[in-house]
Amino acid sequence: MSLSPTSRAGSGLAIGLCPEAVGIVRLGGWRHARVDGQELLEVAEPSADGMAALTTLEHWLQQNRRTPAGLRRWFPAPANVVLSDRLVRYARIPWAGGALSRNEEDALILACFEERYGDMSAWTVRSETGRYGDGQLAAAVPSMLMAGLHRVLQAHRLACRAVSPYFVACWNRWRRDIAKANGKVDAMFAVTEAGTTIIGTLDAAGGGWRSLRSLRAASSELPAVLAREAVLLSLPERPATWVHSPQSDATATAGGNIHVLSTSPGLPAVIVMALSAVGQ
Repeated sequence: MSLSPTSRAGSGLAIGLCPEAVGIVRLGGWRHARVDGQELLEVAEPSADGMAALTTLEHWLQQNRRTPAGLRRWFPAPANVVLSDRLVRYARIPWAGGALSRNEEDALILACFEERYGDMSAWTVRSETGRYGDGQLAAAVPSMLMAGLHRVLQAHRLACRAVSPYFVACWNRWRRDIAKANGKVDAMFAVTEAGTTIIGTLDAAGGGWRSLRSLRAASSELPAVLAREAVLLSLPERPATWVHSPQSDATATAGGNIHVLSTSPGLPAVIVMALSAVGQ
């Protein structure tokens, strides 16, 4: 699993994985990815752990690998995968003074997750490399799902370039634009998808993560949720906020200091998710 910025170059597949759907975008091009086709797959019997969606992806790869109109010219090729935030657990890891060994840092990260979620033995945890003095963003994905993804992609000669949580892929897509527009003031960044909203608060001093919360909230509820979050964190009454949602109804939240980030209006949500794998 990767929390690093995604690559915008090269051909291959970009895949969005949700419990109830899989989005596949076929990419061409060399220096910049070009969309050559897309597939929307519905999952017959969705499961909360994403394994049913993985089975749907595997069946599609098996059916399309050798057909003339299928994937023959994409093999071997890299694949970038984005996971729905409904399959991911998040935590903000506080700054520990910079004196920890790698093992001590891993123990701190695990302790932060266990305090919030309980037993994490069945999860794979990764953290970003934060700047000196800043808190870190960390994410966890079911280990069985991660292992299954690598197995399925490898079996079909697809090199797994990156597996990224949706919030992370979106943040990497827009972080520079937000930093340029916002300057050195407190701000919020939110990604809302199918009733799950991840809200990160950016610290004015260094631009690091001040807080990170995962909530059950639809796009229509977002203005009230953001206002409540600002009060809880003692932020200005209407802090600058950037919101992304793959659903078109997110535009209803725009106004005041809320800026809606959208790249592909009108596309199915899981296809928008897949495109975020390559920064689109």
